[in-house]
Amino acid sequence: MKNVLKFIIVAIIIIAIAIFVYFIVNRNKVVQEPIVHNYYKYYSNEKFGVIDKSGNVLIEASYQDIIIPNPTYPIFFLLENNEIKNVVNEKNEKIFTNFEKVSPIPVTGLIGDIPYEKHVLIYEENGKQGLLNLEGKKISKAKFDSIESLPYKEGELLCKTPENVYVLQQNGKEKIKLDSGINIVADGYYLENNFEKTGYIISNETSNGMMYGYIDYNGKQILDLEFDKIERVLNDKDNLIVMKNGQYGLYQNDKVIINCNYQDMKYEDSINMYFVKRGSKYGALNENGDIVIPVEYQNIENKGMFIEVVNSDNQKEHFNINGEKTNQFDNYNSIEKSKYDNTYIGISNDYSYQLLDKNYNVLTNEKYEYMENILSNLYIVKNTNGKYGIININNQKIADNNYDVIQLISNTEIIQAMDVTSNMVSLFNKNGQKLLEEEDLLVIFNDNYIKVFCNEGAKYYTLDGKESLNTEIYKNNNIIGFYENGKWGFKDRSGNIVIKAIYDRIVEINEIGYGGIKIEDKWGIIDNEGNIIVEPKFYIDDNISDPEFLNRFYKNYYASEGAFYIE
Repeated sequence: MKNVLKFIIVAIIIIAIAIFVYFIVNRNKVVQEPIVHNYYKYYSNEKFGVIDKSGNVLIEASYQDIIIPNPTYPIFFLLENNEIKNVVNEKNEKIFTNFEKVSPIPVTGLIGDIPYEKHVLIYEENGKQGLLNLEGKKISKAKFDSIESLPYKEGELLCKTPENVYVLQQNGKEKIKLDSGINIVADGYYLENNFEKTGYIISNETSNGMMYGYIDYNGKQILDLEFDKIERVLNDKDNLIVMKNGQYGLYQNDKVIINCNYQDMKYEDSINMYFVKRGSKYGALNENGDIVIPVEYQNIENKGMFIEVVNSDNQKEHFNINGEKTNQFDNYNSIEKSKYDNTYIGISNDYSYQLLDKNYNVLTNEKYEYMENILSNLYIVKNTNGKYGIININNQKIADNNYDVIQLISNTEIIQAMDVTSNMVSLFNKNGQKLLEEEDLLVIFNDNYIKVFCNEGAKYYTLDGKESLNTEIYKNNNIIGFYENGKWGFKDRSGNIVIKAIYDRIVEINEIGYGGIKIEDKWGIIDNEGNIIVEPKFYIDDNISDPEFLNRFYKNYYASEGAFYIE
Protein backbone atom coordinates (compact mmCIF):
# COMPACT_ATOMS: atom_id res chain seq x y z
CA MET A 1 0.00 0.00 0.00
CA LYS A 2 2.84 2.37 0.89
CA ASN A 3 4.51 1.66 -2.46
CA VAL A 4 1.26 2.45 -4.29
CA LEU A 5 0.94 5.70 -2.35
CA LYS A 6 4.53 6.62 -3.18
CA PHE A 7 3.87 5.89 -6.84
CA ILE A 8 0.79 8.14 -6.85
CA ILE A 9 2.70 10.97 -5.16
CA VAL A 10 5.58 10.68 -7.64
CA ALA A 11 3.13 10.64 -10.56
CA ILE A 12 1.40 13.78 -9.25
CA ILE A 13 4.75 15.54 -8.88
CA ILE A 14 5.77 14.57 -12.43
CA ILE A 15 2.47 15.83 -13.84
CA ALA A 16 2.78 19.07 -11.89
CA ILE A 17 6.31 19.62 -13.19
CA ALA A 18 5.15 18.91 -16.75
CA ILE A 19 2.32 21.40 -16.42
CA PHE A 20 4.70 24.01 -14.99
CA VAL A 21 7.22 23.49 -17.80
CA TYR A 22 4.47 23.68 -20.42
CA PHE A 23 3.22 26.91 -18.89
CA ILE A 24 6.71 28.45 -18.85
CA VAL A 25 7.38 27.45 -22.46
CA ASN A 26 3.99 28.57 -23.76
CA ARG A 27 3.10 31.49 -21.54
CA ASN A 28 4.03 34.07 -24.15
CA LYS A 29 2.70 32.20 -27.17
CA VAL A 30 -0.18 33.83 -28.98
CA VAL A 31 -2.78 31.55 -30.54
CA GLN A 32 -3.63 32.65 -34.08
CA GLU A 33 -7.30 32.30 -34.90
CA PRO A 34 -8.06 31.30 -38.49
CA ILE A 35 -9.37 34.07 -40.72
CA VAL A 36 -12.93 33.42 -41.92
CA HIS A 37 -14.25 35.79 -44.58
CA ASN A 38 -17.64 36.76 -43.20
CA TYR A 39 -17.51 40.29 -44.62
CA TYR A 40 -16.32 41.93 -47.83
CA LYS A 41 -16.01 45.37 -49.31
CA TYR A 42 -18.05 46.06 -52.41
CA TYR A 43 -17.77 48.83 -55.00
CA SER A 44 -20.60 50.65 -56.73
CA ASN A 45 -20.79 54.06 -58.42
CA GLU A 46 -17.20 54.85 -57.39
CA LYS A 47 -17.97 54.30 -53.70
CA PHE A 48 -17.43 51.44 -51.23
CA GLY A 49 -19.82 49.57 -48.98
CA VAL A 50 -19.91 46.27 -47.06
CA ILE A 51 -21.65 42.96 -47.79
CA ASP A 52 -21.73 39.74 -45.79
CA LYS A 53 -20.73 36.28 -47.05
CA SER A 54 -24.24 35.74 -48.44
CA GLY A 55 -24.07 38.94 -50.45
CA ASN A 56 -26.46 40.91 -48.26
CA VAL A 57 -25.70 44.63 -48.17
CA LEU A 58 -24.84 45.75 -44.66
CA ILE A 59 -23.52 49.21 -45.47
CA GLU A 60 -24.49 51.00 -48.64
CA ALA A 61 -21.72 52.01 -51.04
CA SER A 62 -21.37 55.66 -50.08
CA TYR A 63 -17.79 55.95 -48.78
CA GLN A 64 -14.45 56.82 -50.34
CA ASP A 65 -12.98 53.65 -48.84
CA ILE A 66 -13.65 51.09 -46.13
CA ILE A 67 -11.07 49.17 -44.10
CA ILE A 68 -11.96 45.71 -42.76
CA PRO A 69 -8.89 44.74 -40.68
CA ASN A 70 -10.21 41.24 -39.98
CA PRO A 71 -13.06 39.94 -42.20
CA THR A 72 -14.09 37.48 -39.47
CA TYR A 73 -15.29 40.37 -37.29
CA PRO A 74 -17.86 43.09 -38.06
CA ILE A 75 -15.53 46.06 -37.58
CA PHE A 76 -15.59 48.54 -40.45
CA PHE A 77 -13.63 51.79 -40.70
CA LEU A 78 -15.46 54.25 -42.97
CA LEU A 79 -13.19 56.73 -44.76
CA GLU A 80 -13.84 60.12 -46.32
CA ASN A 81 -11.12 62.46 -47.62
CA ASN A 82 -8.54 59.82 -46.61
CA GLU A 83 -9.56 60.08 -42.95
CA ILE A 84 -11.57 57.73 -40.73
CA LYS A 85 -15.07 59.17 -40.39
CA ASN A 86 -16.67 56.44 -38.27
CA VAL A 87 -16.18 52.88 -37.03
CA VAL A 88 -19.32 50.76 -37.29
CA ASN A 89 -20.55 47.17 -36.91
CA GLU A 90 -22.67 44.99 -39.20
CA LYS A 91 -25.79 46.97 -38.19
CA ASN A 92 -24.08 50.22 -39.22
CA GLU A 93 -24.03 51.22 -35.55
CA LYS A 94 -21.10 53.27 -34.27
CA ILE A 95 -18.73 51.30 -32.05
CA PHE A 96 -15.75 52.17 -29.85
CA THR A 97 -17.56 55.46 -29.06
CA ASN A 98 -15.96 55.64 -25.58
CA PHE A 99 -12.54 56.23 -27.17
CA GLU A 100 -11.21 59.45 -28.61
CA LYS A 101 -10.06 57.64 -31.72
CA VAL A 102 -9.62 54.05 -32.88
CA SER A 103 -7.64 53.08 -36.00
CA PRO A 104 -6.36 49.94 -37.78
CA ILE A 105 -2.65 49.10 -37.97
CA PRO A 106 -1.16 48.59 -41.46
CA VAL A 107 1.37 45.75 -41.65
CA THR A 108 4.90 46.78 -42.60
CA GLY A 109 7.13 45.06 -45.14
CA LEU A 110 4.75 42.15 -45.82
CA ILE A 111 2.30 41.52 -48.64
CA GLY A 112 -0.93 39.66 -48.05
CA ASP A 113 -4.65 39.60 -48.79
CA ILE A 114 -5.34 41.63 -45.65
CA PRO A 115 -2.77 44.43 -45.28
CA TYR A 116 -3.60 45.16 -41.61
CA GLU A 117 -2.90 43.63 -38.25
CA LYS A 118 -5.78 41.21 -37.83
CA HIS A 119 -6.18 41.05 -34.05
CA VAL A 120 -5.36 44.47 -32.60
CA LEU A 121 -6.27 48.12 -33.08
CA ILE A 122 -4.89 51.43 -31.83
CA TYR A 123 -6.88 53.61 -29.47
CA GLU A 124 -6.03 57.15 -28.39
CA GLU A 125 -6.43 58.71 -24.98
CA ASN A 126 -5.12 62.10 -23.84
CA GLY A 127 -2.87 62.36 -26.87
CA LYS A 128 -1.28 58.94 -26.31
CA GLN A 129 -1.81 55.58 -28.00
CA GLY A 130 -2.54 52.10 -26.68
CA LEU A 131 -3.61 48.69 -27.96
CA LEU A 132 -7.18 47.50 -28.17
CA ASN A 133 -8.42 44.01 -29.03
CA LEU A 134 -11.27 43.49 -31.48
CA GLU A 135 -13.78 43.12 -28.63
CA GLY A 136 -12.96 46.67 -27.54
CA LYS A 137 -10.91 45.70 -24.48
CA LYS A 138 -7.76 47.65 -23.66
CA ILE A 139 -4.76 45.33 -23.74
CA SER A 140 -2.17 48.01 -23.06
CA LYS A 141 -2.15 51.40 -21.43
CA ALA A 142 -2.28 54.49 -23.62
CA LYS A 143 1.29 55.58 -22.95
CA PHE A 144 2.89 55.45 -26.39
CA ASP A 145 3.67 58.29 -28.77
CA SER A 146 3.38 55.93 -31.73
CA ILE A 147 2.39 52.34 -32.50
CA GLU A 148 3.02 50.52 -35.75
CA SER A 149 3.42 47.00 -37.04
CA LEU A 150 6.88 45.57 -36.45
CA PRO A 151 8.60 45.49 -39.87
CA TYR A 152 8.59 42.01 -41.45
CA LYS A 153 6.78 40.28 -38.59
CA GLU A 154 3.02 40.39 -38.47
CA GLY A 155 1.39 40.03 -35.07
CA GLU A 156 3.90 42.13 -33.10
CA LEU A 157 3.79 45.85 -32.54
CA LEU A 158 6.52 48.46 -32.41
CA CYS A 159 5.61 50.95 -29.70
CA LYS A 160 7.59 54.07 -28.75
CA THR A 161 7.76 56.48 -25.83
CA PRO A 162 10.29 59.30 -25.36
CA GLU A 163 12.35 56.97 -23.16
CA ASN A 164 11.94 53.53 -24.69
CA VAL A 165 11.15 51.37 -27.70
CA TYR A 166 8.97 48.32 -27.05
CA VAL A 167 7.88 45.24 -28.97
CA LEU A 168 4.46 44.10 -27.77
CA GLN A 169 2.67 40.92 -28.75
CA GLN A 170 -0.86 41.15 -30.06
CA ASN A 171 -2.16 40.17 -26.61
CA GLY A 172 -0.53 43.33 -25.25
CA LYS A 173 2.30 41.57 -23.39
CA GLU A 174 5.70 43.21 -23.50
CA LYS A 175 8.30 41.10 -25.27
CA ILE A 176 11.20 43.51 -25.80
CA LYS A 177 12.16 46.80 -24.17
CA LEU A 178 14.94 48.97 -25.59
CA ASP A 179 16.30 52.45 -25.04
CA SER A 180 14.85 55.24 -27.15
CA GLY A 181 16.60 55.71 -30.48
CA ILE A 182 17.35 52.01 -31.03
CA ASN A 183 15.88 50.63 -34.25
CA ILE A 184 14.50 47.12 -34.46
CA VAL A 185 13.31 44.97 -37.37
CA ALA A 186 12.54 41.27 -37.75
CA ASP A 187 15.42 39.24 -39.21
CA GLY A 188 13.47 37.91 -42.20
CA TYR A 189 13.32 34.24 -41.20
CA TYR A 190 10.04 32.40 -41.37
CA LEU A 191 8.90 28.86 -42.07
CA GLU A 192 5.75 28.37 -44.15
CA ASN A 193 4.40 31.78 -43.09
CA ASN A 194 5.09 30.93 -39.45
CA PHE A 195 7.06 33.71 -37.80
CA GLU A 196 7.43 31.98 -34.43
CA LYS A 197 11.21 31.54 -34.79
CA THR A 198 11.84 34.98 -36.27
CA GLY A 199 14.48 36.96 -34.37
CA TYR A 200 15.28 40.66 -34.35
CA ILE A 201 18.12 42.84 -35.61
CA ILE A 202 18.63 46.02 -33.61
CA SER A 203 20.73 49.02 -34.57
CA ASN A 204 21.82 52.38 -33.19
CA GLU A 205 23.66 55.38 -34.59
CA THR A 206 26.97 55.94 -32.77
CA SER A 207 30.11 58.02 -33.25
CA ASN A 208 31.50 55.01 -35.14
CA GLY A 209 28.48 54.84 -37.44
CA MET A 210 25.52 52.49 -37.29
CA MET A 211 26.15 49.54 -34.97
CA TYR A 212 24.07 46.35 -34.85
CA GLY A 213 23.02 43.76 -32.27
CA TYR A 214 20.67 40.79 -32.13
CA ILE A 215 17.71 39.61 -30.08
CA ASP A 216 16.55 36.00 -30.38
CA TYR A 217 12.95 34.94 -31.02
CA ASN A 218 12.31 34.62 -27.28
CA GLY A 219 13.07 38.32 -26.85
CA LYS A 220 16.49 37.84 -25.23
CA GLN A 221 19.32 40.09 -26.40
CA ILE A 222 22.23 37.79 -27.27
CA LEU A 223 24.50 40.16 -29.23
CA ASP A 224 25.34 43.68 -28.08
CA LEU A 225 25.33 46.71 -30.33
CA GLU A 226 28.94 46.26 -31.41
CA PHE A 227 28.74 44.85 -34.93
CA ASP A 228 29.07 46.62 -38.27
CA LYS A 229 26.50 44.30 -39.81
CA ILE A 230 24.29 41.33 -38.89
CA GLU A 231 22.45 39.05 -41.29
CA ARG A 232 20.29 36.07 -40.35
CA VAL A 233 21.10 32.93 -42.31
CA LEU A 234 17.71 31.81 -43.56
CA ASN A 235 17.81 28.25 -42.25
CA ASP A 236 16.71 26.62 -38.99
CA LYS A 237 20.16 26.70 -37.33
CA ASP A 238 19.79 30.17 -35.78
CA ASN A 239 23.00 31.20 -37.56
CA LEU A 240 24.06 34.81 -37.99
CA ILE A 241 26.63 36.22 -40.39
CA VAL A 242 28.20 39.17 -38.60
CA MET A 243 30.76 41.83 -39.43
CA LYS A 244 32.97 43.32 -36.74
CA ASN A 245 35.77 45.80 -37.38
CA GLY A 246 35.31 45.15 -41.09
CA GLN A 247 35.76 41.37 -40.72
CA TYR A 248 33.10 38.68 -41.19
CA GLY A 249 32.35 35.73 -38.94
CA LEU A 250 29.56 33.35 -38.02
CA TYR A 251 27.59 33.01 -34.80
CA GLN A 252 24.97 30.50 -33.72
CA ASN A 253 22.90 32.64 -31.39
CA ASP A 254 25.63 34.01 -29.03
CA LYS A 255 28.14 31.22 -29.75
CA VAL A 256 31.06 31.96 -32.07
CA ILE A 257 31.22 29.37 -34.87
CA ILE A 258 33.65 31.20 -37.16
CA ASN A 259 35.82 34.00 -35.86
CA CYS A 260 35.61 37.40 -37.54
CA ASN A 261 38.71 36.86 -39.70
CA TYR A 262 37.30 37.20 -43.22
CA GLN A 263 36.80 40.09 -45.62
CA ASP A 264 33.69 38.47 -47.05
CA MET A 265 31.32 35.62 -46.23
CA LYS A 266 28.42 34.23 -48.25
CA TYR A 267 26.07 31.40 -47.33
CA GLU A 268 25.44 28.85 -50.09
CA ASP A 269 22.19 27.25 -49.02
CA SER A 270 22.10 24.51 -51.70
CA ILE A 271 25.30 22.93 -50.29
CA ASN A 272 25.09 24.33 -46.74
CA MET A 273 28.53 25.95 -46.88
CA TYR A 274 30.02 29.36 -46.26
CA PHE A 275 32.23 30.80 -48.97
CA VAL A 276 34.80 33.11 -47.39
CA LYS A 277 37.49 35.53 -48.50
CA ARG A 278 40.67 36.40 -46.63
CA GLY A 279 42.82 39.00 -48.31
CA SER A 280 42.51 38.07 -51.98
CA LYS A 281 42.06 34.33 -51.37
CA TYR A 282 38.86 32.27 -51.28
CA GLY A 283 37.78 29.02 -49.63
CA ALA A 284 34.80 27.27 -48.05
CA LEU A 285 33.78 26.33 -44.50
CA ASN A 286 30.98 24.10 -43.27
CA GLU A 287 28.31 25.07 -40.74
CA ASN A 288 30.58 23.96 -37.87
CA GLY A 289 33.33 26.32 -38.99
CA ASP A 290 35.58 23.54 -40.29
CA ILE A 291 37.59 24.28 -43.42
CA VAL A 292 36.22 22.26 -46.34
CA ILE A 293 38.24 23.98 -49.06
CA PRO A 294 41.43 25.80 -48.03
CA VAL A 295 41.35 29.59 -48.24
CA GLU A 296 44.04 29.77 -50.91
CA TYR A 297 42.26 30.15 -54.25
CA GLN A 298 41.82 33.06 -56.65
CA ASN A 299 38.08 32.46 -56.95
CA ILE A 300 35.36 30.05 -55.81
CA GLU A 301 31.93 29.23 -57.27
CA ASN A 302 29.04 26.99 -56.29
CA LYS A 303 28.31 24.73 -59.25
CA GLY A 304 25.46 22.79 -57.67
CA MET A 305 26.88 19.36 -56.87
CA PHE A 306 30.48 20.49 -56.98
CA ILE A 307 32.61 23.52 -56.26
CA GLU A 308 34.89 25.15 -58.78
CA VAL A 309 37.99 27.10 -57.74
CA VAL A 310 40.74 28.92 -59.62
CA ASN A 311 44.24 28.16 -58.37
CA SER A 312 47.35 30.38 -58.31
CA ASP A 313 48.21 29.25 -61.85
CA ASN A 314 44.81 30.51 -62.99
CA GLN A 315 43.67 26.92 -63.62
CA LYS A 316 40.26 25.59 -62.65
CA GLU A 317 40.03 22.79 -60.09
CA HIS A 318 37.00 20.95 -58.74
CA PHE A 319 35.89 19.66 -55.35
CA ASN A 320 32.91 17.54 -54.47
CA ILE A 321 30.59 18.74 -51.71
CA ASN A 322 32.63 16.76 -49.17
CA GLY A 323 35.66 18.89 -49.98
CA GLU A 324 37.51 16.19 -51.91
CA LYS A 325 39.42 17.25 -54.99
CA THR A 326 38.25 15.40 -58.10
CA ASN A 327 38.38 15.57 -61.89
CA GLN A 328 34.96 13.93 -62.20
CA PHE A 329 33.32 17.25 -63.03
CA ASP A 330 35.93 18.70 -65.38
CA ASN A 331 33.57 18.50 -68.37
CA TYR A 332 30.74 20.34 -66.63
CA ASN A 333 29.90 23.97 -66.03
CA SER A 334 27.37 22.94 -63.34
CA ILE A 335 25.33 19.98 -62.10
CA GLU A 336 22.02 20.35 -60.24
CA LYS A 337 19.95 17.74 -58.40
CA SER A 338 16.71 16.96 -60.22
CA LYS A 339 13.64 18.24 -58.43
CA TYR A 340 11.67 14.98 -58.36
CA ASP A 341 14.01 12.12 -59.32
CA ASN A 342 17.24 10.65 -58.02
CA THR A 343 19.02 12.08 -61.05
CA TYR A 344 21.02 15.15 -61.95
CA ILE A 345 20.89 17.68 -64.75
CA GLY A 346 24.34 18.58 -65.98
CA ILE A 347 25.32 21.59 -68.06
CA SER A 348 28.45 20.79 -70.04
CA ASN A 349 31.25 23.21 -70.73
CA ASP A 350 29.68 23.79 -74.16
CA TYR A 351 26.45 24.73 -72.29
CA SER A 352 24.47 21.72 -73.51
CA TYR A 353 22.20 19.87 -71.06
CA GLN A 354 22.43 16.18 -70.19
CA LEU A 355 20.58 13.88 -67.82
CA LEU A 356 22.84 12.05 -65.35
CA ASP A 357 22.21 9.15 -62.98
CA LYS A 358 23.07 9.19 -59.27
CA ASN A 359 26.69 8.37 -60.11
CA TYR A 360 26.84 11.16 -62.72
CA ASN A 361 26.78 8.75 -65.66
CA VAL A 362 25.15 10.22 -68.79
CA LEU A 363 21.64 8.88 -69.48
CA THR A 364 20.77 10.91 -72.60
CA ASN A 365 22.32 10.47 -76.00
CA GLU A 366 21.19 13.79 -77.38
CA LYS A 367 22.51 17.08 -76.03
CA TYR A 368 19.85 19.67 -75.33
CA GLU A 369 19.77 23.45 -75.05
CA TYR A 370 17.59 23.18 -71.94
CA MET A 371 16.28 20.53 -69.55
CA GLU A 372 13.97 20.63 -66.53
CA ASN A 373 12.60 17.89 -64.29
CA ILE A 374 8.90 18.82 -63.99
CA LEU A 375 7.43 15.63 -62.53
CA SER A 376 8.76 12.28 -61.42
CA ASN A 377 10.14 10.50 -64.52
CA LEU A 378 9.35 13.43 -66.85
CA TYR A 379 11.68 16.10 -68.25
CA ILE A 380 11.10 19.08 -70.51
CA VAL A 381 13.87 19.28 -73.13
CA LYS A 382 14.70 21.88 -75.78
CA ASN A 383 16.58 20.80 -78.90
CA THR A 384 18.99 22.79 -81.04
CA ASN A 385 16.10 23.99 -83.23
CA GLY A 386 14.60 25.80 -80.26
CA LYS A 387 11.61 23.43 -79.95
CA TYR A 388 10.46 21.75 -76.73
CA GLY A 389 9.53 18.14 -76.06
CA ILE A 390 9.25 15.68 -73.16
CA ILE A 391 11.43 12.68 -72.32
CA ASN A 392 11.35 10.19 -69.48
CA ILE A 393 14.15 8.98 -67.23
CA ASN A 394 14.94 6.22 -69.74
CA ASN A 395 15.54 8.80 -72.49
CA GLN A 396 12.34 7.78 -74.28
CA LYS A 397 10.44 10.47 -76.19
CA ILE A 398 7.08 11.17 -74.58
CA ALA A 399 6.38 14.22 -76.74
CA ASP A 400 8.41 15.12 -79.81
CA ASN A 401 10.21 18.43 -79.97
CA ASN A 402 7.40 20.17 -81.83
CA TYR A 403 6.30 22.74 -79.26
CA ASP A 404 7.17 26.38 -78.68
CA VAL A 405 6.13 26.26 -75.03
CA ILE A 406 5.81 23.44 -72.49
CA GLN A 407 4.95 24.03 -68.84
CA LEU A 408 3.56 22.26 -65.82
CA ILE A 409 0.19 23.73 -64.91
CA SER A 410 0.70 25.26 -61.48
CA ASN A 411 -0.30 23.08 -58.51
CA THR A 412 -1.26 20.17 -60.78
CA GLU A 413 0.31 17.11 -62.36
CA ILE A 414 -0.84 18.16 -65.83
CA ILE A 415 1.51 19.40 -68.53
CA GLN A 416 0.45 21.98 -71.12
CA ALA A 417 2.25 22.22 -74.46
CA MET A 418 1.65 24.74 -77.25
CA ASP A 419 2.56 25.18 -80.90
CA VAL A 420 2.27 28.95 -81.40
CA THR A 421 2.08 28.79 -85.21
CA SER A 422 -0.92 26.45 -85.32
CA ASN A 423 -2.35 27.46 -81.91
CA MET A 424 -2.45 23.75 -81.14
CA VAL A 425 -2.52 23.02 -77.41
CA SER A 426 -1.83 19.58 -75.92
CA LEU A 427 -2.32 18.32 -72.37
CA PHE A 428 -0.35 15.41 -70.87
CA ASN A 429 -0.76 13.62 -67.54
CA LYS A 430 2.00 12.66 -65.12
CA ASN A 431 2.56 9.39 -67.00
CA GLY A 432 3.23 11.26 -70.21
CA GLN A 433 -0.06 10.20 -71.79
CA LYS A 434 -1.77 12.78 -73.99
CA LEU A 435 -5.12 13.81 -72.51
CA LEU A 436 -6.32 16.23 -75.15
CA GLU A 437 -5.08 18.08 -78.23
CA GLU A 438 -6.99 20.82 -80.02
CA GLU A 439 -6.58 24.30 -81.41
CA ASP A 440 -7.14 27.26 -79.10
CA LEU A 441 -7.84 25.29 -75.92
CA LEU A 442 -8.72 27.55 -73.01
CA VAL A 443 -7.54 26.11 -69.69
CA ILE A 444 -9.25 27.50 -66.58
CA PHE A 445 -7.70 26.96 -63.15
CA ASN A 446 -9.70 26.11 -60.03
CA ASP A 447 -8.71 24.96 -56.56
CA ASN A 448 -9.44 21.25 -57.02
CA TYR A 449 -9.59 20.77 -60.79
CA ILE A 450 -8.99 22.37 -64.16
CA LYS A 451 -11.64 23.01 -66.77
CA VAL A 452 -10.70 22.92 -70.46
CA PHE A 453 -12.98 24.49 -73.04
CA CYS A 454 -12.79 22.38 -76.20
CA ASN A 455 -14.82 21.23 -79.20
CA GLU A 456 -16.97 19.07 -76.92
CA GLY A 457 -17.77 22.05 -74.74
CA ALA A 458 -15.60 21.43 -71.70
CA LYS A 459 -13.60 18.67 -70.11
CA TYR A 460 -12.76 18.46 -66.42
CA TYR A 461 -9.58 17.01 -64.94
CA THR A 462 -8.58 16.48 -61.33
CA LEU A 463 -5.22 17.96 -60.32
CA ASP A 464 -3.50 14.59 -60.85
CA GLY A 465 -4.74 14.44 -64.46
CA LYS A 466 -7.75 12.13 -64.15
CA GLU A 467 -10.75 13.04 -66.28
CA SER A 468 -13.95 13.78 -64.39
CA LEU A 469 -17.44 15.14 -65.06
CA ASN A 470 -19.06 18.32 -63.83
CA THR A 471 -21.81 16.18 -62.27
CA GLU A 472 -19.14 14.55 -60.09
CA ILE A 473 -17.29 17.75 -59.26
CA TYR A 474 -20.46 19.70 -58.37
CA LYS A 475 -22.25 16.98 -56.44
CA ASN A 476 -24.20 19.40 -54.24
CA ASN A 477 -25.50 21.63 -57.02
CA ASN A 478 -29.16 21.60 -57.96
CA ILE A 479 -28.34 22.54 -61.54
CA ILE A 480 -25.42 21.49 -63.74
CA GLY A 481 -24.11 23.04 -66.94
CA PHE A 482 -24.61 21.31 -70.30
CA TYR A 483 -23.35 22.00 -73.82
CA GLU A 484 -25.48 21.81 -76.94
CA ASN A 485 -25.01 23.14 -80.47
CA GLY A 486 -22.08 25.31 -79.41
CA LYS A 487 -23.93 26.96 -76.52
CA TRP A 488 -24.24 26.45 -72.77
CA GLY A 489 -27.21 26.07 -70.46
CA PHE A 490 -28.19 24.33 -67.20
CA LYS A 491 -30.13 21.17 -66.38
CA ASP A 492 -31.40 19.87 -63.05
CA ARG A 493 -30.26 16.54 -61.56
CA SER A 494 -32.99 14.71 -63.43
CA GLY A 495 -31.84 16.05 -66.78
CA ASN A 496 -34.58 18.62 -67.20
CA ILE A 497 -33.57 21.89 -68.84
CA VAL A 498 -33.69 24.76 -66.38
CA ILE A 499 -31.82 27.36 -68.45
CA LYS A 500 -31.75 26.93 -72.22
CA ALA A 501 -28.43 26.51 -73.98
CA ILE A 502 -28.11 30.06 -75.32
CA TYR A 503 -24.93 31.21 -73.57
CA ASP A 504 -21.36 31.35 -74.86
CA ARG A 505 -19.90 30.30 -71.53
CA ILE A 506 -20.99 29.55 -67.98
CA VAL A 507 -19.61 29.27 -64.46
CA GLU A 508 -21.02 26.40 -62.44
CA ILE A 509 -22.79 27.18 -59.17
CA ASN A 510 -20.23 27.83 -56.42
CA GLU A 511 -20.39 26.79 -52.76
CA ILE A 512 -22.17 30.04 -51.91
CA GLY A 513 -24.95 29.28 -54.40
CA TYR A 514 -24.20 31.48 -57.40
CA GLY A 515 -22.99 30.89 -60.94
CA GLY A 516 -22.38 32.83 -64.13
CA ILE A 517 -23.74 33.13 -67.67
CA LYS A 518 -21.95 34.88 -70.52
CA ILE A 519 -23.15 36.28 -73.83
CA GLU A 520 -20.39 37.60 -76.09
CA ASP A 521 -18.21 39.58 -73.66
CA LYS A 522 -20.71 40.25 -70.87
CA TRP A 523 -21.31 38.18 -67.72
CA GLY A 524 -24.48 37.78 -65.70
CA ILE A 525 -25.31 35.94 -62.47
CA ILE A 526 -27.70 33.07 -61.61
CA ASP A 527 -28.58 31.25 -58.40
CA ASN A 528 -28.74 27.52 -57.58
CA GLU A 529 -32.36 27.31 -58.74
CA GLY A 530 -31.62 28.81 -62.13
CA ASN A 531 -33.03 32.25 -61.39
CA ILE A 532 -31.25 35.07 -63.19
CA ILE A 533 -30.03 37.50 -60.53
CA VAL A 534 -28.22 39.84 -62.95
CA GLU A 535 -28.63 39.86 -66.72
CA PRO A 536 -25.29 39.79 -68.57
CA LYS A 537 -23.68 43.22 -68.14
CA PHE A 538 -20.24 42.76 -66.50
CA TYR A 539 -17.00 42.98 -68.47
CA ILE A 540 -14.61 40.61 -66.64
CA ASP A 541 -11.14 39.31 -67.50
CA ASP A 542 -11.81 35.56 -67.58
CA ASN A 543 -8.84 34.12 -69.46
CA ILE A 544 -7.13 32.80 -66.31
CA SER A 545 -9.92 31.57 -64.08
CA ASP A 546 -13.69 31.54 -63.82
CA PRO A 547 -15.20 34.73 -62.42
CA GLU A 548 -16.38 34.45 -58.81
CA PHE A 549 -19.92 35.58 -58.02
CA LEU A 550 -21.74 36.44 -54.80
CA ASN A 551 -25.40 37.41 -55.07
CA ARG A 552 -25.43 40.38 -57.48
CA PHE A 553 -21.68 41.00 -57.21
CA TYR A 554 -18.51 39.69 -58.87
CA LYS A 555 -15.07 39.54 -57.31
CA ASN A 556 -12.27 41.85 -58.39
CA TYR A 557 -8.84 40.19 -58.07
CA TYR A 558 -6.62 43.05 -59.13
CA ALA A 559 -7.13 45.73 -56.51
CA SER A 560 -3.95 46.88 -54.78
CA GLU A 561 -5.70 47.05 -51.41
CA GLY A 562 -7.02 43.50 -51.62
CA ALA A 563 -9.94 41.78 -53.30
CA PHE A 564 -13.42 43.25 -53.15
CA TYR A 565 -16.72 42.75 -54.95
CA ILE A 566 -18.20 44.96 -57.65
CA GLU A 567 -21.87 45.59 -58.32
